[in-house]
Amino acid sequence: MPSSHSLKDKRSIIKPIIHRLHREFNISVSEVEKMDAWNETILVCAHVSNDKKFSQSYIYKIKAFILKYFNNIDLVDTRIEFF
Repeated sequence: MPSSHSLKDKRSIIKPIIHRLHREFNISVSEVEKMDAWNETILVCAHVSNDKKFSQSYIYKIKAFILKYFNNIDLVDTRIEFF
């Protein structure tokens, strides 16, 4: 988050992302690591389905949504896990 210079700035960036992802995709989103770092974070999105292909395409849509609508952040890495 290059535009963030404090934890308050970071929260003002992260909260709308979490809220919008939850509203648009009906998924669970949480900041899980790097909560004390003001310029980076790790967000986890959880989607539950009985169809792996559907879940995979859904997760890719979420990633595309983040890249399209939240250009004030740098998405450095993504990882998808299926259980």
